[in-house]
Amino acid sequence: MNEISKEEFLKACQSKIAQDEARKREEERRRRAEEERKRKEEEERRRRAEEERKKREAEEKRKRDFDAWVNNLPIECQGGFVFNGFQYSIDTNARKVFKTPVLGDPRGRLGDSRFSGASSVNQELGI
Repeated sequence: MNEISKEEFLKACQSKIAQDEARKREEERRRRAEEERKRKEEEERRRRAEEERKKREAEEKRKRDFDAWVNNLPIECQGGFVFNGFQYSIDTNARKVFKTPVLGDPRGRLGDSRFSGASSVNQELGI
């Protein structure tokens, strides 16, 4: 054991106190930073959840609106129809509507649009 002066003892004591206070400040800074990180993560999680909820609601509304539109169509049109050389159809599962050219006589006359194999398609195409 080495004997030291009172001044050296006091200096060491003050240094220890300063070091302890610095350590406590650093621990507090880290604790606050961790709280802020957690707060931001929770805020982001809530924002994403709200965004997903709005997307789901918009998709459900789009489906309801499409279904209501289909149900309000004249019965003659709900199953699809041919008009002016086009087949109009509705895919109720995908909730989409389509317009497809009807294959027929290249001179503009419509023929039978029901085919039975590749040769019929080739014949319709004039091949």
